[in-house]
Amino acid sequence: MQIANLLTTLLDLYMLVLLARVLLSWVSLGRQHPVSVWVYRATEPLLAPIRSVFGIWGGLDFSPVVAILILSFLRRLIVRILL
Repeated sequence: MQIANLLTTLLDLYMLVLLARVLLSWVSLGRQHPVSVWVYRATEPLLAPIRSVFGIWGGLDFSPVVAILILSFLRRLIVRILL
């Protein structure tokens, strides 16, 4: 039960980091800002493979949306299996 709580909390936190990346793409904080660098480094390993499969449509990158959907599915799966 504690493992399930830990895993779901980590997934929730990572989804927040993904949301931060989306928000950073809308504001001009700058790619060299330490927060931007950390968020991009933390999220790019997940988003790059998704982007390579789905590509960018009409100049919009939907990889964060797909990643959040995948992580939400994994979260629900963990809850069903471990709780």
